[in-house]
Amino acid sequence: MRRPGPLPAAAETAWLSAMQRLFPDVQPGDRIAGLWQPGVGARFVLTRADGRVQPLGAIDDAAFAERFFGIWLAPTTSEPGLRQALLGTSAGASVP
Repeated sequence: MRRPGPLPAAAETAWLSAMQRLFPDVQPGDRIAGLWQPGVGARFVLTRADGRVQPLGAIDDAAFAERFFGIWLAPTTSEPGLRQALLGTSAGASVP
């Protein structure tokens, strides 16, 4: 989340605390899904390997959501191939 640029210390502390509160330890086969709500924040849901679904909660901070999902989707991602696959773009294509 630091890759696009520096974070204010207060935001970094608050975001880390929120993620520690929301995200449980996952077991093999578990999945956490996130919904980016531009201008609002993010919501998260845990699906256990046995199919049980558990809402984890929300972080209502638009800047957090942009930085969090930017790990995979921002032009500054460390995994540009994954970004292209997620966005359905080919190499060299421009994504707004």
